[in-house]
Amino acid sequence: MKWFRLLFVIGFLTITSACSSNISALATNTLQPTNTLQQTITPTELPPLTGKLFFDMNGSGLMDESSFNYDPTRLTDEKQPLQADLLKVVNDYVNSHSELKEGDLITIPEPGLSGYKVCIENDCAMTNQDGSFEIPNTTGKTTAQIQITDSNSNSPALAMRYINEWKGPVVIDAYEMNGVQVPEQHLNDTEVIPITNGINLDHDGDNNIGLMQGFLTYPYYKNSYYIGLWFDHSLEKGHYQNYKGDNNPFNNPASVNISGDNHDGTDFSVPIGTDVASMAEGKVNFSDQISTNGPLHTTIEHLDGKFASGTGHHSVLLVLRDEKIYRGQILALSGKSATSWPHIHLSFHYDYDKRNEKIVTTDPFGIIYYSDNNFEKLSWWTVHNLPQFPLIINALE
Repeated sequence: MKWFRLLFVIGFLTITSACSSNISALATNTLQPTNTLQQTITPTELPPLTGKLFFDMNGSGLMDESSFNYDPTRLTDEKQPLQADLLKVVNDYVNSHSELKEGDLITIPEPGLSGYKVCIENDCAMTNQDGSFEIPNTTGKTTAQIQITDSNSNSPALAMRYINEWKGPVVIDAYEMNGVQVPEQHLNDTEVIPITNGINLDHDGDNNIGLMQGFLTYPYYKNSYYIGLWFDHSLEKGHYQNYKGDNNPFNNPASVNISGDNHDGTDFSVPIGTDVASMAEGKVNFSDQISTNGPLHTTIEHLDGKFASGTGHHSVLLVLRDEKIYRGQILALSGKSATSWPHIHLSFHYDYDKRNEKIVTTDPFGIIYYSDNNFEKLSWWTVHNLPQFPLIINALE
């Protein structure tokens, strides 16, 4: 019996030892690290980002054509120089049309902008003669934020101050309002961006980028209506002065350069029933009669309330408050409500959301009007009348 017990114990210890060896070996095999292939991920190398800068004169956001009336005096005015690429295209057109007369309509392709610096972070390129650029894409991303530097940034008459980003076509269906049948409208959805903000581009997108000096287009489609009354830049009572420095009497019907004492807008003489168009994209802030006996008026906020354009003396209003509005969209029909003659009164405000603090109203043809008698000479136009820049007004110096 003792031998049996001894053999049993010896056998048990032998089995236990073998199992322990197997478990130890299994643990060793399981826990030992193995040599695996370390994979290095490299960014996908994309082709260079390419695009073109162009002068978006008509505000469409697309590189197309622009038209304006031939004015040889304006084109050769040393005090109102034209951007070099635009001047070249205009001169080429004039030189190839010997029969051209003052007032004739000129239609030119919108020019590319040369000599502009375009950067993605620290990678930069200069635009060539037709405005094209090519920047290495070292980030491996499919989108890029670009910054644009204009060498004329310190020259208000020549500098580009805005990017007009095209977002797509827009169709506004025909509708009836206040007894008027408004036709179907085909417009462009664009966003005006200060050039200092830069713009995001898709690597494989259409990277034609429209730049503008100002951002306003005319408040109507025909561009041969005349200005009957200018913004008064003179603070002296009884003295009138438009942005050119002309001070013809208010009651001189022979002059189209007249101004009225403390007239805080620009009056375009147009026939009753003319379509009144938005001068830039924005939102309707006001569309109503100003007072019981006042004019029918619309106000559109632009650039998130930084600016606002107002048009008045309409016969019919065709938009509602808080509507999103596109450039060229019909806002109203012109008229002579609360006035004696048919015209569009254009008022223009800078820092519109702060209008009760300091800045009240401005002249879109130039010279921002501050309540503390400080002046800055800029123009907010970009379109068919050619980019305007005011002459120096000695009385304000």
